[in-house]
Amino acid sequence: MKSAEFANLLDMFTDAVRRAPDQDAIRYFDGALSVADLDAASDALAAALQGLGLAAGDRLALFSQNNRAFVIGMLATWKAGGIAVSANPMYKERELGHVPRDSGSRALICRDGLHGVARTVLADGDTEVDMVVCFSGRDFQTRDDERVFGLGNGARTTIEGTHDPRHTARGTHRASTDRRSSRRSP
Repeated sequence: MKSAEFANLLDMFTDAVRRAPDQDAIRYFDGALSVADLDAASDALAAALQGLGLAAGDRLALFSQNNRAFVIGMLATWKAGGIAVSANPMYKERELGHVPRDSGSRALICRDGLHGVARTVLADGDTEVDMVVCFSGRDFQTRDDERVFGLGNGARTTIEGTHDPRHTARGTHRASTDRRSSRRSP
């Protein structure tokens, strides 16, 4: 029996970066991300997550549709040594609450439009989540495309709460980052 060529999906992705950096990795609505762009975006987010305190073995819940941000978040989590936990973006507060509690997620990535649901779940203090990174559906859009949440190019959203650009992965998820530092000491 032949052994697997790669130990895991991150090793497979790293090989793709080496072999075909200019090839499209993701096409979404009007734009595309090359393999190299996907690598750079996930590197930036991984560094931001580590800067916020995400450590090897920590779980991160991805509360997102199947889009570029989901893939970037998953790769970034792996690069930071974390474990990605997928959460259905159709979940309401009750359903979403089970994800971080049952998985022990320490962090959450969500689209700005889902932040209200996530904030309600986290407000009860019944999870270990102490960092939330929000992204915009407009990230990586190259023109005004009404199919993407009916929003135009270039606008940025700041979610209520603390916005500190040092806690945001530049060029990746630019919307906002909340940190609930009282939940867990570094």
